[in-house]
Amino acid sequence: MLSKFFKRVTFKGINLIESENNILKPKVKDNFIPDHHSPVRHMVNLANGQSSTFLRNYEKAKKTKSSYIIMEGDWGGQIYLSYPVNLIKCQFDRVEQLLNDINKIEWDDDGEGARIYFEAKKVGDGIAGGMKGGLITDSLWVHSRLEKLKDEIMDVLLGKRVRIDLELHYIKDDED
Repeated sequence: MLSKFFKRVTFKGINLIESENNILKPKVKDNFIPDHHSPVRHMVNLANGQSSTFLRNYEKAKKTKSSYIIMEGDWGGQIYLSYPVNLIKCQFDRVEQLLNDINKIEWDDDGEGARIYFEAKKVGDGIAGGMKGGLITDSLWVHSRLEKLKDEIMDVLLGKRVRIDLELHYIKDDED
């Protein structure tokens, strides 16, 4: 039973809860979105009656056909890249460092909003997210703001280099 401050609302067949402030929130079982789900894509799927196959971790993704790594920043406000998991040749700690480096360049928020997700997708699928989202291709897709880094990112994923060159790409804010 909902309190007097909330009421049920149905939008496109999805049960939502409306608070006293008229804020709509998806009614997720126990108000819980699993850690291995991108909250943005999870809610977009709920709102549109769609589903995605989110994979729990890198080990599961390596065993799943057509799995992709998706890096995002700003809590899903920017999709950084997508890449087929079966093409990753570097150690996973380098993948994590790559996310941290990209996030430093794009948001410089100490990694608070940066995440790695694994999803089973097919070529041509879109990736819901801010700043026009992303795309699944048969190779590396990067956000347009990261085009200048694409070769370095690819080299990291292929194990040809340890990190992208932060000194070359990171511009520190003078106000710090």
